[in-house]
Order: sequence, then structure tokens, then C-alpha cells
Amino acid sequence: MEHRIKSRFNDDILRKAMRRYGIAPESIHLLDGFESFIYEFEHADGEYVLRIGHSLRRSIPMIQGEVNWINYLAAGGGPAARAILSENNRLVELIDDGQGEYFLATAFVKARGRHPKRSEWTPRFFEAYGAMMGRMHALSRRYEPDPSTWRPQWDDPENLVEQFLPPSEAIALEK
Repeated sequence: MEHRIKSRFNDDILRKAMRRYGIAPESIHLLDGFESFIYEFEHADGEYVLRIGHSLRRSIPMIQGEVNWINYLAAGGGPAARAILSENNRLVELIDDGQGEYFLATAFVKARGRHPKRSEWTPRFFEAYGAMMGRMHALSRRYEPDPSTWRPQWDDPENLVEQFLPPSEAIALEK
């Protein structure tokens, strides 16, 4: 995780996120995270995951677009752990970091299951995996995202590596 984000996170930020989702202190546990702070927690109605990211990495519209997409997949029977509403009926909660930016809290239903073991990679497994991917593809063809929450595509010019390289190196990539 970026130091500039990690250094802004503190117990007060976590407590505010917990209040927004009605999480009891004894029911939350830190999980491993890479770009966000990830926790699991329990409510009487199930198990959930709380993700706390930062506006230095993702904007509100980007996170909103992500949860809209995930909830669309889940509503269509796709394999997705849907985002849940906060106590304020929001899918994305903003928490001021005290430095002019903010943390973005989102909670999801905890996905059931585990990573498959290599020994389970059988033809039947790959058929089921292919069927799941086909279902997601079929759902995605009908999805109409809200333009205000558009996320860049993997091949959008703003995501291309050339912008981060010195001009001499970017030219080398074209050859």
C-alpha cells in the first residue's frame, strides 16, 4: 500500500466506517489488503467484507461504477458478492482524512467458497468455470453503465504505460 495513504489511516477512520455500517467492535477483523484496508465482519444476518480505499487511488464515481456493476451482476444471477447499503442508505461512504482528501468505505456480502486446489482443475471444473464466464459475458452485453460513473477500460490511452516512460523508452515500444 502506498505510504501516503497508509499514513493517513488511523483508528478514528476505522471507527467512523464501522459506525456507517453498524459494525460492532467485537465483530470486525483485519484481513490482508493490497490497495485498500480490508476487514471481515459479522451482522446477525450474515458475513460481510468492509473495504476502505482512498480518493488518491480511486474517485467516488469510479467506486460507484464498480459497485453498480457488481450489483448488476449479482441481480442477474451472476457470480458476484453484492455491495450492501450503509446505515445512511449509501453504497459508498466518504470519510474525511483531515488532509483535504477522503477514504471511501464500501461493504460487500462475503463470498462463499475458497480458491480451487490444483488437483481440482478437472475438465468438469473448467466447464463450470466456462459456464460462469459465459453467464457474466451475457449479462455484460446488456449492461448500460451510468455515464457519470464510467471507469476507464484497460486499453484506454490514460492507462497506457507510455505516459509513464521517458520519451526515449516510449518510442522503443513502438518498434
